[in-house]
Amino acid sequence: MLFRSVPELPEVELARRDLYRWTVTGESLSFTTVDAKTVRGKLSTNPKDALIDGVSRLSEDVNGCRAVNVLRAGKRLGWQFDGPVSLLVHLGMSGKWVSRDTSELSHVRVRVQVGTSTLSFIDPRRFGCLVPVPTAALGEWLNRGLGPDALEHPMDGPSLSRACNSGEPSRPCCSTRNASREWATFRLPRPCGVRVCVRAERRVA
Repeated sequence: MLFRSVPELPEVELARRDLYRWTVTGESLSFTTVDAKTVRGKLSTNPKDALIDGVSRLSEDVNGCRAVNVLRAGKRLGWQFDGPVSLLVHLGMSGKWVSRDTSELSHVRVRVQVGTSTLSFIDPRRFGCLVPVPTAALGEWLNRGLGPDALEHPMDGPSLSRACNSGEPSRPCCSTRNASREWATFRLPRPCGVRVCVRAERRVA
């Protein structure tokens, strides 16, 4: 399959655990932006949404800070620092964080020095992004527009059936919602013999 490496929910959780293990060490972080368009003003898969001053924002607001936590909501990561600015992280379709010799890596967008270790954000398709947000509002940004988390609140068959046929709109947390799109969930009319939810995508002008 062509996009077999697309990060799904369990892979994003593994990325969260790796970032926590690699960076919540009490050592200060130093960011080097290789691709300026990776630093964006909002969660977006479009490099055109890059912050004009994104490189300087990382350099001035984040460099020298220490990581205190790495959170996850759906496929979003919240990298919490001990300073006034933290980062929202989205892996996109092909993004991943690695801890190894960067001289052998291609498609590196951002490097982070943590003590003697170097982390690299690799993203061949450039859909992933880092978004600077106020640390005090990190939780709000992280959970904005999302529903229950599929890993934290797993549903069995009967619960899923009730949710799908309740008539209430739902927005699964495992789905990505861009600012340029609006998601709507429809319930099939009963009795129909099939209990499923159909999610439609509508472009917003």
